[in-house]
Amino acid sequence: MAIGPAPRNDKAYIMQLALQLQDLERRSTALISRISANYPTNTPGEIIIADTTSGAVTVSLPFAKEFYGKSVFVKKIDASVNAVTLQPQSGDTIDGASNKAIAVQYMSYTVFSTGAEWIIV
Repeated sequence: MAIGPAPRNDKAYIMQLALQLQDLERRSTALISRISANYPTNTPGEIIIADTTSGAVTVSLPFAKEFYGKSVFVKKIDASVNAVTLQPQSGDTIDGASNKAIAVQYMSYTVFSTGAEWIIV
């Protein structure tokens, strides 16, 4: 006889856990980085505020397997036509895509590592 609910591997359950983790991360002290040039992130729960006025910016994500259960928040704050691109490592994806771009002022993505890929939550 099993005790408790059966383990689940579906995406909805993973996203629910991601949102709970994201909430916990935001309640703790977060590293906030303001960037205007390409930037490699290696800090779980980091909040990245990107200004692309001077040119496009790429935020390089670590390997998803090394960031399992962690998230990163990225927001574009300027109105320029330049984009902020979230770039996973070779072999990783973001919701199945090779990268994700933020082209609209005040748009943001929070990406969460499942250990196998990055997902937007």
